[in-house]
Amino acid sequence: MAAVTSVLAAVVLLAGCSGGAEESGGPETPATSAPAETGPPPLTTRAELASVVGRLPAADRDRLQERVVAVVDDWIDAAFTEGEYPRAADEVLDGAFAGFTPVARERALRDRALMSNADLADRLDGVRATRRQVRLDVLAVRGRAVGVTARTVLELQLSGQVQRRDRVSADLFLTYVPGADGASGGWRVFGYDVARGRA
Repeated sequence: MAAVTSVLAAVVLLAGCSGGAEESGGPETPATSAPAETGPPPLTTRAELASVVGRLPAADRDRLQERVVAVVDDWIDAAFTEGEYPRAADEVLDGAFAGFTPVARERALRDRALMSNADLADRLDGVRATRRQVRLDVLAVRGRAVGVTARTVLELQLSGQVQRRDRVSADLFLTYVPGADGASGGWRVFGYDVARGRA
């Protein structure tokens, strides 16, 4: 199991088929279509606000959870589960770290074997998430969230030339970054502690 730790800013204090016509000697039977076979629906993330240090109103907690989990989901989808396989590594990495700060994004690109499927992408036929879980630890000051640790567990079923189950365990450290030049602000990953190995 490989592991990497990166603290890039201040440390957060939290840690179908179709049927044809049949011939029967009588009138021709109209063609009918069988329902297309589909796999299981995509797995959604099971999220929970695990702890809050400091005071944070209930309404703000719900909104915070929604926004932070959206950042985590964007990373999981772009870096691991979405898109057609096999494909080029650059196609996986394109947008995989959009929710990261510039410094964290550069580090994640260097750690791409842990942080994405880029190094396996040309040998995979498909990727399916079998577990997506996020638990949030929040630090609040004066009624406002100032830091979040998103403790994330992702389990993947890989198919193709690579046939295995992987587990990605990640602590993502997030802070709110104000918008600039008219752009809106948002929660961004500024550091991470990630391990990846066989599930």
